[in-house]
Amino acid sequence: MARRRKSNRARRSPDDYFAAGPLEFARFGKLTVGRSRLNPEQSRIEQAKMADELPTIVAEIDALVARIADCVAGFPPERLLHRAWWDFAITAIPLDGKNVDELDQMMAARMVEYVQSIIASVGPRMPSSEDFSDADWDALKENVKSLFTRLTGDYQMCLTASMRAQDPNLDMELEEFRFRAEGLWMNIRGKRDQPHETQALLDLLTAHSDVLIRLFGIDAPTLVRELGKVLAKLTRGLDDLAIEMLQFQKETVERLERVAGEPGVTDAEALRDRVFKDPDLAARRDKVFGEMFGLDLFDVEKATHLPTTLLAELAWSPGEDDEFFAAGAFRG
Repeated sequence: MARRRKSNRARRSPDDYFAAGPLEFARFGKLTVGRSRLNPEQSRIEQAKMADELPTIVAEIDALVARIADCVAGFPPERLLHRAWWDFAITAIPLDGKNVDELDQMMAARMVEYVQSIIASVGPRMPSSEDFSDADWDALKENVKSLFTRLTGDYQMCLTASMRAQDPNLDMELEEFRFRAEGLWMNIRGKRDQPHETQALLDLLTAHSDVLIRLFGIDAPTLVRELGKVLAKLTRGLDDLAIEMLQFQKETVERLERVAGEPGVTDAEALRDRVFKDPDLAARRDKVFGEMFGLDLFDVEKATHLPTTLLAELAWSPGEDDEFFAAGAFRG
């Protein structure tokens, strides 16, 4: 009897699975597949139901956006962005050496980007809270997650069903293009080739160097160099900070051992003051602690020598952007 050939394909369970009625979705790494178990008549009925549900889905999305905006407006914006960036850094540089799930990384990046967009578009509510709890942050993160889940799933299916109900001859190839374009717009962040960014910016800005000097007192090469400092802080800044902190700790211990036996050192407070009587060591302490526990890692004025007039043109103040929440289908 002939031996049965073994399949070279190993059966693999999906990383994620989701079912809603007759629809099933499974994710295998970056690949997501779906299928429907409906027959034609059942499909027609379900399409009609989804078309009817569109106004409800839109209302739920609008309510989520309003809830997120209200939450963000009530908390200090710099603390929200500080928390969002550190959450993202933890997913990008996992401390336990394990890879973080790609969806968790996407969610962490989205919290930086979407919360920042809300801050720029919604004025702070006064009086605002001085800080926020882990529960507040988790609630905000869950609302943002629900918003994008609705936008990329239920909303898209119900919108297509509604458009087909209005036009039985709907061009489905064009509709697929619309769906893909909106999905990319909302979910794909893109990748940058950072080693080439300096040259790309120089190629772009050098022709406008005279205008930059006239408006802001800075030429194109200087501007590009200073922007590189911002990129360095937000990419390898944590690695540099860790090295600097270890060196600072080593030098502090060495100075501590030297001054511990000096006369006049009667308690821990006096010892601390004597240790940081060295102005260079005190300045390094302020720098390391400001970046590790404060906001200095993100302070463009401290990290660069860019003119304040230029920074004012490049940055939004809270509530200054009036386009993100402009009236329309995609408000917020």
